[in-house]
Amino acid sequence: MRTFILMFFCAVKGTLVPLDDVKQAVQPVLDEMALKYNMSFSFGFTNPAGRVALAAGVDSVWSKTPLHPDSLIPLGSVTKAWTAVMVMQAVEAGRLSLEDAAARWIDPVLQRLYHSSMEKLWGKDAHLIRVRDLMGMTSGIADYDDFFMEHFTFKFAGDDAGPFLYLKSAARQGLTCRPRSKAVYSGANYVLLGFLLVEVHQMWSWQDLDQLRAIPNNLMHSGRYSHTSFSRLGRCIQYSGFAHQYAWKSWEFENNTQTFEDLAYTSCLNGWTMGNLASSAVDLATFFFDLFSLPKEKGGFLSHKSLTEMTTFKRLNDTWCEGPGGPGSCSYGMG
Repeated sequence: MRTFILMFFCAVKGTLVPLDDVKQAVQPVLDEMALKYNMSFSFGFTNPAGRVALAAGVDSVWSKTPLHPDSLIPLGSVTKAWTAVMVMQAVEAGRLSLEDAAARWIDPVLQRLYHSSMEKLWGKDAHLIRVRDLMGMTSGIADYDDFFMEHFTFKFAGDDAGPFLYLKSAARQGLTCRPRSKAVYSGANYVLLGFLLVEVHQMWSWQDLDQLRAIPNNLMHSGRYSHTSFSRLGRCIQYSGFAHQYAWKSWEFENNTQTFEDLAYTSCLNGWTMGNLASSAVDLATFFFDLFSLPKEKGGFLSHKSLTEMTTFKRLNDTWCEGPGGPGSCSYGMG
């Protein structure tokens, strides 16, 4: 049996769709798709009238327990949006500038924890990398070796691949280009931004960073984010309310037989500030709804100016990324 967890979120501004209409329209479709494709679905919808949380399919293939609308789904790269918000909040507070050399903030942490620096990892051109370059994928830093990290995760299921391991993996390839000469996707940029936030908030270690601090106090106390979490050390099974997910070991493909591994028994850290978010679909829909519809002066995440800068897109020079125009047509923000 194959079970996948897919996320659907709809953060609608301006159009007041009746919430009962959403439930009645969507739940039968989720049920049908879950049965037809042997998959599991978590659905979240948010508009000014309220929220809708739905689910279909099973959570655990072993116990046959159903997936719950409040189940926390490990979401990988959606974490980057949260990390970017934290950086922009620090910029708005005057703690740093997007034009600062990234090494100014990152090197003290790398030196303290690993006796390393950005120059030691990427050479002398690393001093050219700005905070903005990490945010917008123009640093020139290559991505980490996903094949290696996947094997590491399965082979050493009881261990955590810490954030510095991702940086070392990315650094083995050196810089793909001089900073700002082109835009190339790399998860390592957002691991580095995590270390930057540790220094900006005057913490000692990466494990001290509270990523939930991105949520404004009024929203945190509203209960709108009660099913949002950021994993730290340990296996996913150790975290309450986390859904099971299953990964195909593609390198063990034999005789058209696919073997799926339950990721509940592997590390849930997933690259830290580039990939450790776990959330219900409705909490995720709420995050994007609040982010883009609630002004900062009314208790929102960021100012309109910051959001405009973050959503000024440019084309990535990555042919593997399939966007609206096919392979090689993906874009990324920060201009």
